[in-house]
Amino acid sequence: MKTKSIAFTKSEIEILRKFYKHELGKAMEKVTEIKEILDKLGRQSKKITKPAHTIKKKTAVVAKIKKENKQGYKKTHSGKPAKSEIGWTALVTNTLKEKNTLLPAKAFLDIAVAKYRINQKDRTRTRSNITGCLSDLTKKYKRIMRYDMEGRSSGLYGLPEWFDTRGRLKVDYRKKIIL
Repeated sequence: MKTKSIAFTKSEIEILRKFYKHELGKAMEKVTEIKEILDKLGRQSKKITKPAHTIKKKTAVVAKIKKENKQGYKKTHSGKPAKSEIGWTALVTNTLKEKNTLLPAKAFLDIAVAKYRINQKDRTRTRSNITGCLSDLTKKYKRIMRYDMEGRSSGLYGLPEWFDTRGRLKVDYRKKIIL
């Protein structure tokens, strides 16, 4: 196998040296941080002698706090929202079961905003999440069905039990339509 040699000038070699010394320093700092964290974890694991029932209570409190998150999602260190912790599928299906009537996509948005106290600036993201979920539930998973009415640009969504075998809305649910 042939190797190709590249000739560097002294200034280029010096620049490369400085760069790699800097990278080495950053790597060494990271190793030191990791060692410190492992040391702290090692010390803390020896201190944990609490009964299991108190640990369960604390995890339940943490879960409750996460559930009551003001924005409805967890933030990462960068301030950007992490992957949503809200179960959009469950929100849609449970809402349809509770309301027992066809609902437009906007109704799910309003319910999500009220339930999870979502900020006004996050409504667009929430609307996108809900419409994506509605699309998946309708087309991929067939867990809900869309009902299109004349004169409406957006459809209404309902559970499959509310439709007959031909995909037509049953009479009982036609009477319950909320616009």
